Amino acid sequence: MRQLFAMVKASFWMFFVKAIGMGAAFLVTVIVGRNLGAGVLGDYGLALTIVAVLGLVTKFGTDKNIVRRISQFELSEDNDRLPQFLVSYYVSAFCLCALIALVLYSAAGILSFLTSESDKNKELFQLASLALLSNTLIATSSGILQARKHYFLSVLAQLTTHQLILLAILAFSISKIDSAISLLLCYVIANYVTLIACLLTIRKMNSPVGISRQALRSYLSNGLKFHLDSRYLFSATAGGYLLGFIDILVISYFYDSATLGVYIVVTRIGNTVGSILSTLNTYIAPNIAILDQEFNIPKIKNLVFLCSILAGFTALIFVIILWIFGVEILGIFGDEFKSGHTALLFVGLAQLINAVFGPCGQVMQMTNMQPLILRLMLVTVSLNLILNIIFVPIYGIAGAAFTTMLTNLLANAWQFKHVYYGYFKRVRP
Repeated sequence: MRQLFAMVKASFWMFFVKAIGMGAAFLVTVIVGRNLGAGVLGDYGLALTIVAVLGLVTKFGTDKNIVRRISQFELSEDNDRLPQFLVSYYVSAFCLCALIALVLYSAAGILSFLTSESDKNKELFQLASLALLSNTLIATSSGILQARKHYFLSVLAQLTTHQLILLAILAFSISKIDSAISLLLCYVIANYVTLIACLLTIRKMNSPVGISRQALRSYLSNGLKFHLDSRYLFSATAGGYLLGFIDILVISYFYDSATLGVYIVVTRIGNTVGSILSTLNTYIAPNIAILDQEFNIPKIKNLVFLCSILAGFTALIFVIILWIFGVEILGIFGDEFKSGHTALLFVGLAQLINAVFGPCGQVMQMTNMQPLILRLMLVTVSLNLILNIIFVPIYGIAGAAFTTMLTNLLANAWQFKHVYYGYFKRVRP
């Protein structure tokens, strides 16, 4: 009972901060949808999806691995090496981000041909390259704060601050924004302000380190080793992002920006169903890493079970709300978005499935089960791509949402099997 109370208390405040960010993101989407239409929203969402997917390469799973590594540092009381470790990561991440951003800028023309409206998307993708650096380093900073158990600041950094800044920018300048490009520029500005705040916060938490030329070489070398060490966790993160990228890419290939814009709104609303689970994951991930080092499997099992109950019950309430009031909620963004009601229900059910199965994915990421995650990622991404190619041309965005739901069911069942009937059955060596 005490464990449940502690988890609920910590999660409540994290969810409160996250809810502020979700509310700001909701208002941003409403403002853009009502003033600029579904077409601009679709182009904007496509650009952010490209940034998110390429950000996988720049992060390479380090945003998850850093949670486990710092937890291990603290458990071994080896905190003296932590500042050097953090600087090593930031140096290598910056170099890798700069390289990938240059590739995106150069290949923007080629990438735009994968969409149905290639002419206007080239410039959009070039601007998106500027968001790569900020997105990656913000995600990493959030992981560092999470590992140090500053859960409130972690959620604030990753999900809330840039949305509030973006909302403020739009509130004062929406009349001057007339395209997805100008909207994306506002997003980039908000992200870099957030990044500066994150770096200053982490700097205050750690002692200074030397920045000589020789030290920089050492930091870069160590940082690249850490990136390589994170390769299996990369597959876990990549799976989730690619599943969200495939449906958007397939829709943008077969349909116009307006249709994609409706789907972007549908996913934004539907994903709120899983917000409780993602909040709980922030809390339990570093705890699982520590408990695994202590081989305290019963306590991990208890944490996972409590999380599944809490997340599943809350998600069910959200789904019922979407079922009853889904059309009215979509209508807030404009009448053209009401056509996405069926797709909204499928996306909500997909998130309900995630919530009911609970944080099995977090257990696998934090307990050296990464090779299994790689296999799962390859199977689910391939299946998702095939099903999207089959269903999207016939059923539109509803087909994409149904594919997401089906893929989530199969992936979660697979994870549940390996966690409950594999990891939880282990005995102390």
